[in-house]
Amino acid sequence: MKKNEELALFIREQYETFIANKIKVSPSHSNRASSLGHPCAFYGFLNRAKWAEAKAPDTGLQKIFERGNMIEPVLRNLLRELGVHITAEQRPARWEFFQITGHFDGIIADSDRWGRIGVELKTTGNPVLANAKSGEEMRIIRPLGEKWFGQTQAYMIVGNFEMWLTVVLDVMGWNLNPIPIDLDLGYAETLLKRAEAINLAFKYWEENDIIPENAGEAHALGVPMLSDYKICRRCQHYGTSCFPSVTLGEGATVLADDELESDLNRRAELEVAAKEFKALDERIKSRVKFSGAEVIVGDHIIYNTTRTRASFDIPKEVKEQYRAEPTEYIETKFGSLKAEKEKEEAET
Repeated sequence: MKKNEELALFIREQYETFIANKIKVSPSHSNRASSLGHPCAFYGFLNRAKWAEAKAPDTGLQKIFERGNMIEPVLRNLLRELGVHITAEQRPARWEFFQITGHFDGIIADSDRWGRIGVELKTTGNPVLANAKSGEEMRIIRPLGEKWFGQTQAYMIVGNFEMWLTVVLDVMGWNLNPIPIDLDLGYAETLLKRAEAINLAFKYWEENDIIPENAGEAHALGVPMLSDYKICRRCQHYGTSCFPSVTLGEGATVLADDELESDLNRRAELEVAAKEFKALDERIKSRVKFSGAEVIVGDHIIYNTTRTRASFDIPKEVKEQYRAEPTEYIETKFGSLKAEKEKEEAET
């Protein structure tokens, strides 16, 4: 191995070790503002009751966390260059009665000019979220946009803000998108009710050590459980403390077929080789088809045979006379739940 290749390998290994060492699951003793807007109330309850059993972030998600931590100072400096200064960095927010806590990124410094505006700095690879123009547009993008919106509303109600600015940096196109958000008192009130419900559920758990096992029990406890696989599969409690009857979407069918799953696994393994074979086959044929009837390369012999085929030039108006009615057919495509999850994380 050459020295530059050795150095490249060393950097890759050190980086993966660096990321792995950052992975941790932290205890949660309150209702974090960053979680109150999550689509699932049961998620907020489990963050407090079962944090120790939650799955740790994988390296892909941890890299996204590190991206945000590393880019935040860049964003602050960029805004400063644009004439917008942020003060009270990482300001604590706490409402003891509802047990809501958090730290927001700051306040716009020039209050005489802009008024009292809180600030949150975000990065994303999600093109839809990166182009949201208002809190309402942010809120309908589940689950991340909905979480961001809930987080800002929680900060606003706790910190007594009426105006907010979430500054989003698109890491794919490096576009800057400042999103103005106003306090939504109705929505903020639902967050306070959720926090209150989580507090009561958590107290019940402390006294009885009982965790709801299904959506009905969770609803009865006041912390409804979501059943949406696209969201649930990304949750650190899914499969450890939470076992919802998830829905995969309209028309989705779950098959328990070990043989079929084995065939699909083998197909996925061969797919890359098949694509490589097809590309090589086309490239080789394009290089040798005009080199003679027989071409020898090393131990390989290639035969080029000239053939003819009949074709019919039928006028369009004649073809139209024989056009049949469209018929339905089934097109089968293959995907991967893991790949979909990775794609979603890349757009986070």
